[in-house]
Amino acid sequence: MVLKILAIVIGALASAVLYRMGGSDKYNTKWRDAGCALITVVVLAVLCGFHWSLVLVFGAMWGSLTTYFKKKGEPVRWYNWLIVGLAFNLACMPYIWSQGLWVEFGIRSLILPLLIMGWSVLIGNAVLEELGRGAAIILSMVVFLKRKEK
Repeated sequence: MVLKILAIVIGALASAVLYRMGGSDKYNTKWRDAGCALITVVVLAVLCGFHWSLVLVFGAMWGSLTTYFKKKGEPVRWYNWLIVGLAFNLACMPYIWSQGLWVEFGIRSLILPLLIMGWSVLIGNAVLEELGRGAAIILSMVVFLKRKEK
């Protein structure tokens, strides 16, 4: 259990930094896209065990990190952030399906989108918003802590 909690804490910190790096004009967006996707896959593997479907999760997570689900030139609204959070969770669907993590998925489907939306709407500072969104992706995985590896 200690290793799993440590994975969430370290993963959340790493994801926060990588998410911010990808949003900064000093780094390529791939730091966010590939970095946060990789952290997601590693933390899922530590929490619930490795399965080949994590390769699919990596690709889907990468894709979910590349969009705000809005038209080009328009501002990101609260409902865009809600969809972003839902997309982050849906990206894990291949693994959820293979491992039967339906209850955990349902709980995270409520927590993560609301967390992403609330944080992004209320904070008002781009750096803090990006750090928070990156951390939330991993912190919301606490729902998987009690799950035994298959």
